[in-house]
Amino acid sequence: MLLACGLGQWEDTTGALDSTRQLAVLLAAKGIRHELDLWGHDFPHDWPSWRTQLAHHLPRCLGHLDEIMLDWLASTDFDKLLVQTVRSVYPAHGHEQFIAHLRGLLGAWVRDESGRLHAA
Repeated sequence: MLLACGLGQWEDTTGALDSTRQLAVLLAAKGIRHELDLWGHDFPHDWPSWRTQLAHHLPRCLGHLDEIMLDWLASTDFDKLLVQTVRSVYPAHGHEQFIAHLRGLLGAWVRDESGRLHAA
């Protein structure tokens, strides 16, 4: 679990800094893995700071999301969900057409994405 908080304006008056530190202490006491990342005094409790923190941490925390999505979309479980969803949403006379169309689109994406990931 990642806990990120700035030390700048409004972090102390909103209680964000104290509550973030307290949560880190509780997680540590329970043996729950976490990271407390306190940013500098130039990071106030505001959207620009959060955008910067997200831009910093998301690639590190979700760096393998492309591979995870590729595996999921190529799985038989996803195909079953696709068929179930089409049958519950679209009119019966169009089921096979929609299933074939969506399988084609997703199959093309899986092939393209697989090539992109293996080339990297």
